[in-house]
Amino acid sequence: MIMKRNEKSPGDRPARRRLSDEIREELEQREFASKEDLQAFLHQKQDAHNHAPRPEFQGLSPLQMHRLLTAPFESPEVAVFNPRPAGMDGVPFMRVFRFLSDALLNDNMKATAAGNLPRQFCRDAALDFWGSEKYAELVQHAGVNREEDFWPLSVVRHVAQMAGLIRVYKSRWCLTKPCRALLDEWGLVGVFMPLFQTYAMRFNWSVRSLRMDNDFFQRSFLFSLYLMARYGAEWQPDAFYSNHFRIAFPMLIDEIRQPVIFDPEEDFRRWYSHQVFDEFSWYWRWAETESVYEQCSKQKIRVGCRVKASPLLAEMVTFPK
Repeated sequence: MIMKRNEKSPGDRPARRRLSDEIREELEQREFASKEDLQAFLHQKQDAHNHAPRPEFQGLSPLQMHRLLTAPFESPEVAVFNPRPAGMDGVPFMRVFRFLSDALLNDNMKATAAGNLPRQFCRDAALDFWGSEKYAELVQHAGVNREEDFWPLSVVRHVAQMAGLIRVYKSRWCLTKPCRALLDEWGLVGVFMPLFQTYAMRFNWSVRSLRMDNDFFQRSFLFSLYLMARYGAEWQPDAFYSNHFRIAFPMLIDEIRQPVIFDPEEDFRRWYSHQVFDEFSWYWRWAETESVYEQCSKQKIRVGCRVKASPLLAEMVTFPK
């Protein structure tokens, strides 16, 4: 479940190519008295380029974009995260974790032979999350017999374990001492940031997908939040955000490998929308989404969504300028 991370950014190469072209043109038009003068000139040009806002990065400089991609939680000059945001009780991820942590507060839970959560607990968690009517609808063809049958619980369990908040001790699931300390001091909001950071940085968003060849949408999660903070006051189609993302990282469209079902740009939009809105935002509710359908023969087919920023986004992260 832990991702191998490729630290090279598809957005770096076009920027470097532009800088090289600019420098080459200026070098052809001037002379330098010494090698030191040439090195000073090159350093000045590189520094100016790194600190200049770029329109394709929505006003961020290449240096800021580099920090956003490589150190999203350690770059207060780019983004400041609130470790304990208000209004996160309705967030699906936190709702499921609350149910799990409440069950483990006073009693450990026996792990299955595979090291998962027990079947009856998985059923209880699904019923609590979906409610009796939707739960009955969802399980009429296949019940909840294991952790993976209620996927949000499986995600929460893996992330909480990776974050060091729960563990298996003597074949029983239990809360760790750090988790209990956070819950005692702050309540549920105390574990929000450890869970969110682990989900964003370490958990593999594509674990259920056939497309596990490129994790860049995940590694650039903060740029998606930045775009939503910048434009999310109004409803926009998901293509609005995937287009801005593609402009920032034009090489990425060629790096998302097969299978390509639609034309490349449409396929890019659908994949971005699935990763960022159907997965990332669904769990954490930093955006509100409404599905968009098209009539196909006698039934409606979901073709995407429209989105706007939720109140939680502004409470969770701010972007100093």
